[in-house]
This record gives sequence, C-alpha cells and structure tokens, in this order.
Amino acid sequence: NIILCAGQVSKKDLEKAAMDAGSDLAGKLFSIGGAYEAGELDAKRAIDMGTRLALKIKDDEVVPGKHKFNADVGAEEILYKKMMSFIR
Repeated sequence: NIILCAGQVSKKDLEKAAMDAGSDLAGKLFSIGGAYEAGELDAKRAIDMGTRLALKIKDDEVVPGKHKFNADVGAEEILYKKMMSFIR
C-alpha cells in the first residue's frame, strides 16, 4: 500500500496516473491530508485521517479514491474559522 500525505494544495496526479495505467498500484494508493483535500489545519486532519486509515486499511470496504476518514469538526477548527472570518 502507498499512502500519500503531502502538500498544501490538493493533488491527485499520482492517484490518477496509477488508475490510468491500469496497474495493481491503483488499488493500493490512498491520498490523505492535504493531498486529499487542502484546507486549514491540514496537519491535524492528516494525522486523524492517517490514524483512521491505518485502523481500517485491511477492511474490504476501504477502497482507494473512495475512502474518507474525517472526524467531526473540533473546537480548534471552529475557533480558527471564526477568527479568520474577522481578519478577512
């Protein structure tokens, strides 16, 4: 399995290339964190997604490109978004 967790901008080039090539790699590539969906507080979200993926990666229902392991929005993220709304 390959777990891609990189960047501040969502990038799915590697995932797309693997699927286009039709290789076995396509079924083993998971994008999490900023590589999956960029936004504020990426590190916290990436750690959460990585932990959830690690706990379930062997389950049959976990399919690359169709996985989503997000926690509920925490107090820190709510506060951050509220503060940013005043600054912007």
